[in-house]
Amino acid sequence: MNLSILHEKRGVAVETFTATEAQSAFGQVMERALSKGMVAITKFNKPKLVVLSMEAYRALEDQAQAKPVGRFDSDEFLAQLQTPKAKTVLRSIFTAEPAEFGKAAVKGAQRKHGAK
Repeated sequence: MNLSILHEKRGVAVETFTATEAQSAFGQVMERALSKGMVAITKFNKPKLVVLSMEAYRALEDQAQAKPVGRFDSDEFLAQLQTPKAKTVLRSIFTAEPAEFGKAAVKGAQRKHGAK
């Protein structure tokens, strides 16, 4: 077993087991998955499977059942793009200079993290 270059979303290395290790030491694989949330199983040095704790699995289920933000191909979304306000915003996005994007990104990050 080792810590691989695989990383979960939080940037934490995911512990890996080879398929042979997992087969011969499944109890250890289970314990690591329970304590770490997940482990990866590799075959020929390539990740092939992920073993999740029930807690991690339920978190994924909850996330999947959450209301989606919106679909870009829905009629409702396309109709929203046709409003005068949306047309103005889209026009400004497509004509913006890189420095303007940078300023907007900084401003958005500050709002997100409570800075002023």
